[in-house]
Amino acid sequence: MLSTHQEWRHKKQGKDIHNEILKEDFALIALLKSCIKNKDLGRGTMLHAHMVRENLLEKNPYLATTLINMYAKCGMIEKAKQVLEDIPNRDIVTWCALISGYTKQDRSYEALNCFERMQSEGVSPDEVTFLCVLSACGFSGLFDDAQIIFENMAKKYEISPNLKHHTYLVGAFGCGGHFNKAMSVMKSMPCIEYPLVWLALLSTCVRWGNVKVGRMAFDHALRLDDSCAAPYILMGHIFQATEMTEDTAIVKSV
Repeated sequence: MLSTHQEWRHKKQGKDIHNEILKEDFALIALLKSCIKNKDLGRGTMLHAHMVRENLLEKNPYLATTLINMYAKCGMIEKAKQVLEDIPNRDIVTWCALISGYTKQDRSYEALNCFERMQSEGVSPDEVTFLCVLSACGFSGLFDDAQIIFENMAKKYEISPNLKHHTYLVGAFGCGGHFNKAMSVMKSMPCIEYPLVWLALLSTCVRWGNVKVGRMAFDHALRLDDSCAAPYILMGHIFQATEMTEDTAIVKSV
């Protein structure tokens, strides 16, 4: 049997090794985030090779998630997908990283496929997952998918949609040109005095040149936050798109 002193030494050695592993993981995560910031794909690829050699990705899901983010934000979404495929323990965070990556690449259908596959593997979505998926729908105007996903949040998963979830659904309807449905969603929100939802509605008016709804969204956005430049910029784009030059000059002068 080990003496009390020997047991203490073994525990200390094990703790020291664990701390060294954590330090290395934190250092690698910091380096990967630096690669994301600087779009340094070459260095990120070298770090990836090191992690594979040391079998680090299987041990630390957050390390894998940061690597997926690095590839996705550097425009290498297929490499990001491969990282996810290669790790045996895919959790909700790694799935969200890939879904978000597809969304930023304007590949909404792949994002929705990831969402479905994630659930088929037994991983249940949370509030953040639904934000990622609704964002993907909003980018492409997939309003039917967005509505089904939004309704399933409460019905199927017992998750109450928050203001951001409502905002993405408004964006999806607006991108699809369904402004009446977008306004109906806004009326059902727990609080309509939310600047981001009016900006979301206003931004979709740019796409369709909808001056009437755009003016209303513009007025509400300014009433809630008159120091924000975004409403002026978006309203200016609407006037330019509809060749309302006099109104454009007024917006620019404010």
